[in-house]
Amino acid sequence: MLAAGPFDRVWVVNRSGRLVACASVRNDPCPEHAPPSIFQRGSSPLEALQRLIHPEGIVASAPVLREGELVGAFYLDYSHDEVVGDARRLAWGVALVAGFWIAVGLGLASYFLMRIARPLEQVVEAAERLGEETGVQLPVPPDRELADLVKAVNRMSLRLEERRQENERLITSLEERVEQKTREVLRADRLATLGGIAAGFAHELGNSLNVIRGFNAVALRELPADHVNRPDLEAVKREVVRSAGLLERFLVFARARPGKAQVQTVEPVLAEVVEVLGPAAKAASVAVEMRYAPDAPEVRVDPELLRQAFMNLGLNAIQAMQPEGGGALRFQGRREDGDLVLQVQDDGPGID
Repeated sequence: MLAAGPFDRVWVVNRSGRLVACASVRNDPCPEHAPPSIFQRGSSPLEALQRLIHPEGIVASAPVLREGELVGAFYLDYSHDEVVGDARRLAWGVALVAGFWIAVGLGLASYFLMRIARPLEQVVEAAERLGEETGVQLPVPPDRELADLVKAVNRMSLRLEERRQENERLITSLEERVEQKTREVLRADRLATLGGIAAGFAHELGNSLNVIRGFNAVALRELPADHVNRPDLEAVKREVVRSAGLLERFLVFARARPGKAQVQTVEPVLAEVVEVLGPAAKAASVAVEMRYAPDAPEVRVDPELLRQAFMNLGLNAIQAMQPEGGGALRFQGRREDGDLVLQVQDDGPGID
């Protein structure tokens, strides 16, 4: 029986579970107590595990029948090394199979991760580079979902590039316009400075012309009407008057300023104009009259601009009446339907 298989010991028990005979490869004596038999329930599953771990081997049993009647049983203790070797080979086989499938699973997982994770990493890197680089374009992967995502990122990159170019064009245009406006402002400032200087020169020239006109008027009064130099003095007077008019118009332009309107009566303005025009009117034998109604209303005017306007009208009227001599220049102010009416009349030839 021991030579029939990888057995260490053999026991034979009777029907009552008593040990009848035993044999061992190592010629060990029979144990005092027989192991649990098919007629006796084992102590616990832990006992079976201990027999597997310890070198007692694995115990198998088989009934002994005589004429169909159960008379006992055989107990076969398998060799511990043989059983453990088989278990180890089985374990190694299972481990190899499990390792193979684990490796296959890891390979497939790595492949799919490369197919999915790498394009996603490229998308993230491209999104980070969009703030620094221009025209970032990614290769389109074969996977449809990832391809849609990458195409969307590429379209966004193109739109950002177009917006960046448009902003650069706008910035360039604005810089050019700012530069042009700066040049214009500087030029206007230089012109304003030159205008102030020219206005000062014109004022001084006007003073000189007034002195010349005064001495010329004295010379004309002293010379008789048939004096040979009288035509020359008349020409000097005529040119002095024309030059003074030109200078006056230039000064009006050079001293242009924003209006400062205020509510007041116009009578003081007209009185000042009449007073200023007095010497010129007297020299031209023109009588200057002013009539201003006491009930004339106050109006909102700029006194400086209004004074200049009446001064120009008066000078033009005096110059128009000067060749024939005589005549009158009349300034009037009256109320009419609650409004102020200002009227300037002269006896000149009028305008053709």
